[in-house]
Amino acid sequence: MSEKNSLYFKGAIWLGLVVLLAGAAVMVQSIRVEMTDSTTPRWIGFAFGLIFFNAGITVGLMDSSFNRYRESKVFAYFQAAILLSIPLLFLVLLNWVAFFPGEREFSMSISIPFLSFDSDRASEIIGRIAFGIPALLMDAFLGYVVYGVVVDAYDKKKDDELASYLEKMGSKKK
Repeated sequence: MSEKNSLYFKGAIWLGLVVLLAGAAVMVQSIRVEMTDSTTPRWIGFAFGLIFFNAGITVGLMDSSFNRYRESKVFAYFQAAILLSIPLLFLVLLNWVAFFPGEREFSMSISIPFLSFDSDRASEIIGRIAFGIPALLMDAFLGYVVYGVVVDAYDKKKDDELASYLEKMGSKKK
């Protein structure tokens, strides 16, 4: 049985619909309701909900009922765009917490067997560092991916030019 036609993904559309609706509810609430903290902009809640909304679409598109569309480029590009938007939105949220101006509040708790530590408020510097390190790593990885795509496109263009030149030279010799 082909992996594309696997019955394993039967019903994925329903799971995706649940996640999509949860994300939509968060997006609607972020638009309708005033944030409890005046320093937090509404787009933060909307971006958080959009992550779940797009994850629901991604999971729903894994359903076997979409098998007949998998070969089309439009479907592949749509699925890739939705899938790529999830880490990019996550990256925007990490960068906002770590580097954007404004006061942030962090809490900290540690729980291991026989030892528990709870702090109502943690240091803002430590919290920003905790979010900043993964944000910088993800920024660097994104830069590397963009660089790779640009270099690959440039190399492909050079290869096409070389192939057309060689073809032109081959036709002159005949």
